[in-house]
Formats: sequence, C-alpha cells, structure tokens
Amino acid sequence: MADATGEQVRLERVSIPAEGVVLSALTYTPRTDKRDLCVILSHGFTASKESVDLMAGYLCSRGYCCLTFDFRGHKLGGSSGDLNHASDILLDLEAAAHFALERFEKIRCILVGHSMGGLASVLTAESMPKVAAVVVIATGPRPSAGFRQPVGIAMLSQRSDYVSGAEPMALLEQLDELTAGFNGLGARPSLFVAAKGDAVVKPSRVRELADMAGPQAEYAEIEGSHLGALDRARGLVANWLDRQFG
Repeated sequence: MADATGEQVRLERVSIPAEGVVLSALTYTPRTDKRDLCVILSHGFTASKESVDLMAGYLCSRGYCCLTFDFRGHKLGGSSGDLNHASDILLDLEAAAHFALERFEKIRCILVGHSMGGLASVLTAESMPKVAAVVVIATGPRPSAGFRQPVGIAMLSQRSDYVSGAEPMALLEQLDELTAGFNGLGARPSLFVAAKGDAVVKPSRVRELADMAGPQAEYAEIEGSHLGALDRARGLVANWLDRQFG
C-alpha cells in the first residue's frame, strides 16, 4: 500500500504468543527504515486493530516501523482467549512490544494507545525500560466514570457483548484500580491528546492523567469525538514524534 506521501508501506500478518493466548497482529514496515525504535499501537475497549490502522499506516509512511494487534477477548479482532481481568491487557501489550522490538530489530519502542489502549500504554511503560515515549489519546485515570454518563452508558449497552470474558463494568473498575497505582513516567516524554467534543472522556480527565505522568508530559487538544479522536490526531502525533526522535 502507499500513503498520499508516496512512501511505500509493507503490511504483514503475524501471530504473537502471549500468556495463555495467541494475539493476531499486523506489522507495518516503511521502505526507508532509519530509526532505532518502533511503534506499538493499542486499540480501545470493544474495538480491534482495524481502528488504529489509519494511524499506523500514516506513521509508517513517515518512516516508523509499526505494529498493531487485537487484545484478547475482543470479538472484532482475531486473537484467541477471553479478557477475564484488566491486567490481561497489560500482558498482551507487553508481549506485543517485545515481539515488535525483536521483529524490527530495534532497541527502543514507543507506545501509542486510544482509550483503553492508552491506559494500557502508560501502565506498561511504567515497568518497561525499553519504552522511550508514550502517546495517549482520549483517556483518563478512572475509565469507569465515563461509562456511567448517558453517552457512555449507551455505548456500553450497545457493545457489551463485543468482548468475551468478565463483565464490562467490572473490567473498567479493575482498570480504575490499576491506574490508581500509576507512579508516572519519570523523565520519558509523553503526549496526552484530548478531543474537545469527547462526551465519554472529557478533556479535563485527559489533562488529569497527563499531570500524573510527570513533568515531561505534554497535553494537547484537537477537534472531534471520543471515537474520532484517534484518526484526527494523526498529524499531531507524527509531528510530535518527529520532534522527539528526529
């Protein structure tokens, strides 16, 4: 495939062994690969790796090796297993990150996540030294709160059967608990992106998580909704990564 910039992108299907499951994933490799790091992109709750494809393809067209994957239990995706506890998403992302580092032969990686994938990214980065930076889009420190509001209640009701395993609100509350123990990212750079029209995760909640990340965290706002934030943030994220890593 080729992006509008003309940079060729090689797309390959891969399978990643994780704890008790096999993750379905895609690698995006640019024609010109000069960086010593790669990008792992994580999707939101009830979604799949397809939802992060536009971001991955765009970043790859800008020269970044990328990997996307399906969290276990997500029926729109192709991974095996059930999502029985929120900690399972951290196991999946860590497995995906280690796979990407080896596959692309890189020494560092960047974690980019939307909504649930954003929380997974900051929590995984905290205990993974090879993570050089984190980009979080449309998420805050207490994810269950957004799904107790009218829009969130409607979304969860419509898509409650999209994930096999534990009950959805139980998983979100477990994520609340995991995030409560987040101690920040230290000196590593991070970008937190909020959508002005997000009715599920208000910008103030995204800023709250950015404050928890530490002094190197940057905060930005874009137009759009919760579900549309990922695609609208493509240019912002790519430019930020270029400033950080050339």
